[in-house]
Amino acid sequence: MTPSATLLQHEWVKHGTCNWASPAAYFGDTRKIADGIITPDAHTLRARGSRLTAGDLRDAVTAANPHVPRASLFVGTNRKQWLTELRVCLDLAYTPTPCENNDIGAPDRVPIRVRAPMPRSR
Repeated sequence: MTPSATLLQHEWVKHGTCNWASPAAYFGDTRKIADGIITPDAHTLRARGSRLTAGDLRDAVTAANPHVPRASLFVGTNRKQWLTELRVCLDLAYTPTPCENNDIGAPDRVPIRVRAPMPRSR
């Protein structure tokens, strides 16, 4: 969900402090939202071919989550084109909405590389 302590702190300060009484409440809600999104695993994505694009990833996520429009999916990559982030942009009612300023990260045509994810701990 959020892979580092630094990013957790950033998310709490930027998004959580406005509407939640505690970090536990904020991260509890974000966990529920994250658990409601089906993400394709790295093996499934690799099976699509040797050249995976940001658009392929958006297609796979929207196929698994018909309520999530492509314009609400931000695909982040580093300079070596490794996937660094998949973000679902939401409004205040937690409904997927187009990302701010139409910023969806990597354009659909950009090839991306995907590592197998680390198992979630609960």
